[in-house]
Amino acid sequence: VNQLQRNIVWGQRGNYLEVPTDCPPRDERLGWTGDAQVFIRTGCFNRDVAAFFTKWCLDLADAQYEDGSFPHVAPDVLRPRGPDAKPDPARGSAAWADAGIICPWTIYLCYGDTRILERQYDSMAAWIAWREQTSSDLIHGGACFGDWLAVDGGTPRDLIATAYFARTAELMARTAAVLGRRDDARRYATLVRRVRTAFNREFVTPAGRVAGNTQTAYLLARLERFDGLAIL
Repeated sequence: VNQLQRNIVWGQRGNYLEVPTDCPPRDERLGWTGDAQVFIRTGCFNRDVAAFFTKWCLDLADAQYEDGSFPHVAPDVLRPRGPDAKPDPARGSAAWADAGIICPWTIYLCYGDTRILERQYDSMAAWIAWREQTSSDLIHGGACFGDWLAVDGGTPRDLIATAYFARTAELMARTAAVLGRRDDARRYATLVRRVRTAFNREFVTPAGRVAGNTQTAYLLARLERFDGLAIL
């Protein structure tokens, strides 16, 4: 176990150079958002990465599209350039783009510094607004890489996206509460309950079975109890 932890630390050292990369080969050396949000809590445990992620969150906000969606990497060196360039149709992929909410919140959670929440607030709010606007009855069926590298690959992508919608809306409500934005906190808390209701209606049977019947589906469906009034 100790050797595994040492390997994890060395993996972090090799990947936390200027941006939180995925791994050394090919274009994995970019600031991939999905990898950043999955590993950030471990990264905070291993090292003091507050300044590192404060800088990278600025990169992410700078790369955000005008409609509020986030790209897959930050800085967004993959974005087409030129007068005829069109937005990436796969932008805003669930779990990847959700780094725009999860990473600032995790830095606050680990270090207790509200400045990153204040600095990223407008960017975070724009992402939630995009999610809501591009959903159908609060079921988010937009771009999603899915359960990346899963053996079974049977988890519905709209289930993944909607679960992340609920989670990031919850973190947005908590962020607003921490910053004393009570009206926003109430509004986002209401959104959380609505998204969770939509998720249960769409993906959970009366017997408690979750669509896809995969480990990922059941893991994502295990959303912690959220009482909006408790955070206000």
